[in-house]
Amino acid sequence: MSTLTKLTVNEINVIEGRNPRTFFCPEKQASLVESIRQNGVKFPITVVKYKDDRGYELVDGERRVRACRTLSEQGVDIKIEALVKTKLADTDRLLTSLLANEGEKLTPMELAGAYKRLRNYGWTLAQVSEKVCKSVSSVQQMLTLLEASPAIQEAVTSGALPASVATGIVRKSGGDTKLEGEAVAEEARQRVDGKKTRAPRAKTIEAPPPSIPWGEGLPS
Repeated sequence: MSTLTKLTVNEINVIEGRNPRTFFCPEKQASLVESIRQNGVKFPITVVKYKDDRGYELVDGERRVRACRTLSEQGVDIKIEALVKTKLADTDRLLTSLLANEGEKLTPMELAGAYKRLRNYGWTLAQVSEKVCKSVSSVQQMLTLLEASPAIQEAVTSGALPASVATGIVRKSGGDTKLEGEAVAEEARQRVDGKKTRAPRAKTIEAPPPSIPWGEGLPS
């Protein structure tokens, strides 16, 4: 059973480690703060109500709650519309947060961590795949990232290394961090060389059609 209500930020408890999102971009958070200042919170957050009336635990919407806390510290009082659930299993909490992250996509490493948590609950790859609406190979690719060295994981998180390239490196290196480092360096070198050798595309200018003297070529 779910109900809609308005909550203050002080009524919402954010439990560390519940949210699959681990990185909050300062620039994008600042933009969200200004958006909420001007237009309010557009989409309801999701919370679970504590049985002893001690408040509510956040399930989805941490970016919005953080932004509203920033505004509250600046003296702006904002009520947040919340979808209140009275009961939610741990797996359902994770799936809700995973599938409903609004406005900013999770990074590959954040997805990998969330998929791993679902696997730790005893779910098979097929079950995870079905619930998150991704192919089994896509889920497996994300999980492979967790086997990578910290340097590769950081490169994936920052966007310097695509997840697909990172998983290929991990599989080829067989867990050898030295080989992984060499592969990352080679990938970076190839990307730089590719940018240097990629010549700008020349514009093609079509020649104007030949002019036909008036009267010629017309049906008689």
